[in-house]
Amino acid sequence: MSDMSKNNLVTIGIPTYKRPELIINSLKSLEKQTTKNFQIFISVNGDERNNSGYEEIEHLYRNNNKVSFFYQNKNIGSIKNFLFLLSKCQTKYFMWLADDDTISPECLEILVDVLDKNKDAVTAVPYWERIIDDKIDLIVPSHFHQDNILSRIIKFCAKTDDVFFYGLHKTENIKKCSFKDFWKPNKELISQWAYIYIFDLLFQGKIIFRFDERAKWTNNHSSLKQYSIDRKSNLFSNFKKIIKEININYQYIFKIIKWKKFHFLPIMFFLLTLFFFRKLFKLAKNKIFKKKK
Repeated sequence: MSDMSKNNLVTIGIPTYKRPELIINSLKSLEKQTTKNFQIFISVNGDERNNSGYEEIEHLYRNNNKVSFFYQNKNIGSIKNFLFLLSKCQTKYFMWLADDDTISPECLEILVDVLDKNKDAVTAVPYWERIIDDKIDLIVPSHFHQDNILSRIIKFCAKTDDVFFYGLHKTENIKKCSFKDFWKPNKELISQWAYIYIFDLLFQGKIIFRFDERAKWTNNHSSLKQYSIDRKSNLFSNFKKIIKEININYQYIFKIIKWKKFHFLPIMFFLLTLFFFRKLFKLAKNKIFKKKK
């Protein structure tokens, strides 16, 4: 363990790519945290041609031993950039933060308190403050506080979101999660990969939400995110979506086997089949209504 990690409780990982002008806001929000027991790792994706703006920011923080920059010098892909930061973490807790998002001043302190007091929890999530243009929504994210693993899984299958991704995680648990690349033709798609991580975490413990508006993660949609979501409605696009759903459900089944919860399999097959066909029906319904318009 590095000397820096020994002196900190939390590592905050910020993956970034060609957006040095945005990362300043994220760093400023972290400077305002009421707890100072954390370090910041920034992984700059892309080749050296994209480094100049980041090197200027690194120079600004040259005397701040809490901030470390890593330069990939080639495009390793968004998912690998996220996972690189996790691999570098040696502290008890870990959090991802997008390069254009922020957290409220007391967010980190409150989430650390949640995990310190709940030994059976693996993740603590704050409120989700979503900003789209000038509209601000304060959202309670999906959370899974049930004592029973199967109850958490059933709730996850019924309805979930991926806000947990920007919560605070126990490092030993989040490092036990894994994601296999999507099958072709979705090989380059990265949206929804976080759901596979949630599923892995649910076998290990609770994902707890703290009903405290002082703890907020602000998701800024006013700028273009680093990943693309296929919103086309042609035949090939719909085929890709169906393949993706089958692929995701396959990975859920694989996780049940991984955690040796074989008695969950019949229930999971039923639930996943039910929700898979529900999504297909919704997809077909949307397509029919679009045609009528």
